[in-house]
Amino acid sequence: MDKDIIVARATPQGTAALAVIRVSGESLGSLGLFEHAPLKVARRAYVRTYRGLAGQVLDEVLVLRYEHGASYTGEAMLEINTHGNPHCVQAIVADLQARGARMAQPGEFTKRAFLNGRMDLSQAEAVAHMIHARSEKALALAHKQLKGALGNKIHALSQELIGVLAQLEAHIDFSEEDLPAASLAHWDAALEGLLRQIDALLSNRTYTQRLYEGLKLVIIGDPNAGKSSLLNALLGEDRALVSHEPGTTRDFIKESWLLGDYPVQLIDTAGLREAAEGLEAQGIAKTLALIPQADLFLLAIDGSREVPELPQALQESLHAGNTLLVETKSDLPKLQELHTFLPHIRHVSVSALKGLGLATLKAALLALLDTQNPGEDVIAVHQRHAQALEGAKKCLMEARKQLKAQAFLELVSSDVRLALEFLGEIVGKVDNEAVLDVLFNTFCIGK
Repeated sequence: MDKDIIVARATPQGTAALAVIRVSGESLGSLGLFEHAPLKVARRAYVRTYRGLAGQVLDEVLVLRYEHGASYTGEAMLEINTHGNPHCVQAIVADLQARGARMAQPGEFTKRAFLNGRMDLSQAEAVAHMIHARSEKALALAHKQLKGALGNKIHALSQELIGVLAQLEAHIDFSEEDLPAASLAHWDAALEGLLRQIDALLSNRTYTQRLYEGLKLVIIGDPNAGKSSLLNALLGEDRALVSHEPGTTRDFIKESWLLGDYPVQLIDTAGLREAAEGLEAQGIAKTLALIPQADLFLLAIDGSREVPELPQALQESLHAGNTLLVETKSDLPKLQELHTFLPHIRHVSVSALKGLGLATLKAALLALLDTQNPGEDVIAVHQRHAQALEGAKKCLMEARKQLKAQAFLELVSSDVRLALEFLGEIVGKVDNEAVLDVLFNTFCIGK
């Protein structure tokens, strides 16, 4: 561990009523702070006059002291609440540096908390996820992770896997002792159960990504179907250029939008038609390239015109679980009824010009989004976690393959150990001694 004393402002830059300065390190006494008025009781707020090295008054502050092992970082720590004037904050930070502290690196307080065992790696990551959460659902998911939801699940999986590994290695190394008979079927069933649990966790990664990055909601349709007007109406501002001339939108336009408690990337695209040339054709190519990446679609159809022929790739991507058909320009006379066109997809009539049907459309979208919510028991699985889980899954599948082939148990054991290492990457540690603990406790070796 780095023994330096670190300091950083813990509140945003700018003018405010108060600002918080954090100081952490095992030798805080060397800074010589508040020597004439000690902070005798930990976790109690004291009003103190902060004086610089030259004895000058820098501010009247509120100070809390945290003892080693009982702070955020796990080290001795101070939190200094000063007035939020940037000059006050800078003067105190500069004085602390003059006394021997150094400016903390980005994330260093949380890094020290992890290295000192105050939290596992998944919890440390959750701190950043809470800061950058864009909705209440994302914030709640990050809070669960900070409380240890993922770490606890990985610990439980690891303990199950350690039990299997202990049995395997006991049979390999102590086959002459009074040990239970090997049961390939038992080990295979245990690994199969672990794989199901890993798959359940992996199924959460798409939902987690959507909550933090925003679901990609693509508005698609032929030229002049009212896509850009729909985008503007949903955003409540004139973001996209609207024109009666076909092909006005040459490239897609992406805007962040919060629908209920779901962050959304709302994407307006170039109108689809076969006769397009030049820049318009390039815009259509980009639209088609977006289709596999989209989470949801708003298919805009102008009921006052002939129903367009949709590209095959688009038709194959649209279904009731990811698409709403928006009958645009509902204030105009209909050329034909559209209820027989893609009848398996919900239709919503909208007039962006008159503001008609927008509330119904938003409610339908929210209902569609709610169907993709895996429920309250979901555990956040981010990209790094998913990669480690995939690695563990691959190893366990290989271990099952070796078991069924009745290969040497050393090969099975090797795959199981590697799976444990992958799981350990998620929380930042692997306790190799745990295998021996289970081994001796379960099989009474050396009786």
